[in-house]
Parts: sequence; structure tokens; C-alpha cells
Amino acid sequence: MPRARITANPIPFQGSDEQLTGTAGDATNDMDFINDGEQLILIDNADASPVAITFVSVADQWGRTQDEVVTVPAGEKGFAGPFTPGIWNQTGGVVHVDMVSDTSLTLYSIKPTRAT
Repeated sequence: MPRARITANPIPFQGSDEQLTGTAGDATNDMDFINDGEQLILIDNADASPVAITFVSVADQWGRTQDEVVTVPAGEKGFAGPFTPGIWNQTGGVVHVDMVSDTSLTLYSIKPTRAT
């Protein structure tokens, strides 16, 4: 089954009062998000236990890999990113996001837009 896609939330220049659209965590299929190097991921852990989220790297130009694990305490929020495409993007320009537990977990992909 394909990975669940984390919904993108473009944030307008100078901010906005718009509501963010989150995506429920999916530990069964794992997740991904489209990445151009400017995305931030907001992790909202409403569970009574901490949660660890793994962002899966790809081999860089020297063949090195180093996944990033972000642990968010119970009832807290955390951020990850931005993600340099050459280190994080899998085939198709997405970053893979893995988790063991998804209870009461919501993820948001946030991308600032630039003034024109």
C-alpha cells in the first residue's frame, strides 16, 4: 500500500490567520511529503506517551546516510526541517516519514511562500 501523504500547507507572505490542515499519523503505511527544501513539519502529539518520528535520508554525494529521529514528548508539539533535497528526497521528490506509533498524532507540512 502506498505511503500516506502529509497535506501541504502553504503559508502566505506576511503570515495568515488560516487554519492548518493536518494529516493523522499512519504507522501502518508510514508517510511522506513533497519536498522542495523549504518545508517544515509540525508534529502534534496529543497522546499520553512520547512518540519518535524518523525522517529517512538518502545517500549523499559521498554515500553517507543519517536518518533523523525527532522525539516529541506526550502532549507536546515539535518541528523538523527544512530538508535539503539532496540528502532527504527519495524518488519522486518526497521525504519518507516512519513511525512506530500513531496514536493521537497529527502531522502538518508547512511551506512559507515568498513575496513576488
